[in-house]
Amino acid sequence: MSFAFGGVTGVDSGRAERRAVAVLDGGVSGYCFKVGSYTGVQGALFATLVNGIFGRWGEFNSMFTNSTVSYVDYAAMANVNVDLVDLARQLGHTVRTLSESTVDAGSFFRALHAVLPAGTPTSVANALQGFFTYARPKTIRMGNVIAVTSDGSGAGVTVNVLDMVANALKDVNGSTQRYVDSNWISLPLMTNLGGGFTLAPGARQFCANAGDSFRTVTGEASQLTVSTNGNLKSSDFRFTAKARISGLLDGSFDIEAPSNFPMTFTIRPTDVKVVDATCEKGVETMSFDVSSAGSTVEMTGTYVDYQLSKAGTTIKGKPAQIRFGGNMRFFVNVDGGSVRYTMTAPPYGVAALPFGDSTVPRFDASSTSYGYIEIKPDASLTLSAAEENQIKSEVRDAIVRAWLDTSNPNSISNQIMNPILALAGTSVNGPTIILDGDDERGCGSGPDGGVPALRG
Repeated sequence: MSFAFGGVTGVDSGRAERRAVAVLDGGVSGYCFKVGSYTGVQGALFATLVNGIFGRWGEFNSMFTNSTVSYVDYAAMANVNVDLVDLARQLGHTVRTLSESTVDAGSFFRALHAVLPAGTPTSVANALQGFFTYARPKTIRMGNVIAVTSDGSGAGVTVNVLDMVANALKDVNGSTQRYVDSNWISLPLMTNLGGGFTLAPGARQFCANAGDSFRTVTGEASQLTVSTNGNLKSSDFRFTAKARISGLLDGSFDIEAPSNFPMTFTIRPTDVKVVDATCEKGVETMSFDVSSAGSTVEMTGTYVDYQLSKAGTTIKGKPAQIRFGGNMRFFVNVDGGSVRYTMTAPPYGVAALPFGDSTVPRFDASSTSYGYIEIKPDASLTLSAAEENQIKSEVRDAIVRAWLDTSNPNSISNQIMNPILALAGTSVNGPTIILDGDDERGCGSGPDGGVPALRG
């Protein structure tokens, strides 16, 4: 279904929902894929956040004349896909011209409702009916919903209903930050959660040939900016952090998360270039160069209860004690990177994108204040100022590593950051990427049954 970028999520492979290749109307070859899509995203955390935030945005934007549409089940839309060609035709376009057009919101939601497949949940059908019934005269820039560089229209390619609806809401909202309080959103291990959210609209569905390039968000420096505050249920946030510097420090610490946990984090856009795309003898192969600029996390005014290092901690091989705590302010840059990513179908496996080689993403951490870090080495040892700074820096990084460790189900990454970042179809290590196409038409067959040999 959806596959995260490798190392942090631990999800390295799985079955893609649909096949990789699509032939475009008019005999022009083209390949379609989704980047950062909501397709197949499920779970209570996602549902709570997406229903609350998008529902609130519907009210903020005065997009509808009836407030009841703010309370629909947005999350259920993530499991419904519609045919891209059918949607374009409902709006009087080819896929290419649709991607370049501006569409009335009511007409857009009416068309989306008209092409829902059989078996669509009633909650989704009713929601879309409410949208077009009560839509105000707003316009949607379709280039923020789909991105197409090939002529013609994608055969058998589906678009995700929540991708389309969310981008429509985001496009109307623009770059305005909206505050959503705990009456609308919640997370299991936080109380009094509230936050300001800015989500830039950006295409989720891409159709292209080899050599074409896309950015997930255009004209914006970030894809998602969130400022949150709330109280952690500290009994559930207990970590062991390990701090090691070869020849200098070997220590471990019990970490209790602070009761109050203000955070601001930003996810930067991802660039995708189609390097090669071929379809021969029933096998579709597609290669991408994927570049992610990563993310920035700022944890401000974070009060950490005073802790002592655990027994067995040593400095230069001799017993030592480290005490730390107080107001600790962290600035963390989570690295992205550039990778060559190749998918082949069949089989349907999707390889990991190696942005990181462990469950903790690569990061740089800095701090304007260490809070209080006291080092008590063995009486026989003398530490230089440089060595003390090394130890303090490693202690700080050890705390951040523990918070970001996705192998711990109760880590900050898993319980706060990733659920919120899923609103942008991404995670601490980058967005999802999904191949798209039609199983029945098969590799190389066009809408009229022709079987041209396709090369990027």
